[in-house]
Amino acid sequence: MLLYKYNIVKKYKMKEINRDKHIQVRFTEPEIVKFKEVARDNGLTLSGFVRYSMARTSVILNQVKKEF
Repeated sequence: MLLYKYNIVKKYKMKEINRDKHIQVRFTEPEIVKFKEVARDNGLTLSGFVRYSMARTSVILNQVKKEF
């Protein structure tokens, strides 16, 4: 997938997306509304909330893994 990046000289340059550094997730509209509300209530952006949630889940899963 290519993105077009607009530079100072007003010419378009193609920039390739490194797929190892980007994650695409699909949510339903009610989920988006719910997650945005929770993120806003906690002073986070939706992206920040997702990162926080994934980091917390990783810690919990690692602890559970160690117990077995």
